[in-house]
Amino acid sequence: MLHHVKAFVANESGAVVTDYVFMVANVCALGLVTVQDMSDGVYDMSLGITQQLAGIDVTSNPFGDTILTTQAFEDQNFGNGGWNWVVPEGWTREGPAGSWNPHSNAYAGGADENGTMMWVNNGGTVTNVTGDAYDPNTVYELSFDAGSRQDYSSGGFTATLWAGETVIGTMTSTPDGGSIQDYTLSSTLNDPTLAGEAVSITFSTIGGSQTNFDNVSLVTNQPS
Repeated sequence: MLHHVKAFVANESGAVVTDYVFMVANVCALGLVTVQDMSDGVYDMSLGITQQLAGIDVTSNPFGDTILTTQAFEDQNFGNGGWNWVVPEGWTREGPAGSWNPHSNAYAGGADENGTMMWVNNGGTVTNVTGDAYDPNTVYELSFDAGSRQDYSSGGFTATLWAGETVIGTMTSTPDGGSIQDYTLSSTLNDPTLAGEAVSITFSTIGGSQTNFDNVSLVTNQPS
């Protein structure tokens, strides 16, 4: 047996076969290492992408900061025409105000279409202190819906943006009776002496019987 092995090693064709076997083994080993390195690289890349995506706030305003996300006031549920004297979470009231679910006598579609709204009667005011500090280099944009019931007299409302106790934007309007309209109010005052003051929102009914509010949001934008 030993004689045959020595003869195979001494034979050139045997040497070639031996070298070929060793070469194939090395190529296979190199391939395994390469595949492992690629696998590790793909894992590291996917982990990095996952970590980056986890840090993205998909609810933020791409053109500024969202101070007050859209409030649809659905934290209180009522039957058709149900109401109370409790204003939605985050708001305080002075005078007559609360929450309710409109019936069809107030708005076409009633509760099924409009959901819960915040009501403010004549002489009442509701306030939301946002917790954001006023920046004089920023424009504050308030968006909201306001409605005037068709079964009540229409008198109008005032919406106001504040920095501390200073008005930085205000508007007055009277929605058409039986309608809910979209409104936008932007701040018009840029006063460096107010920097750091708390930004707040107030809604007041100034005439007639009642105004209803819904879908309130506040964002900031850089002035153009």
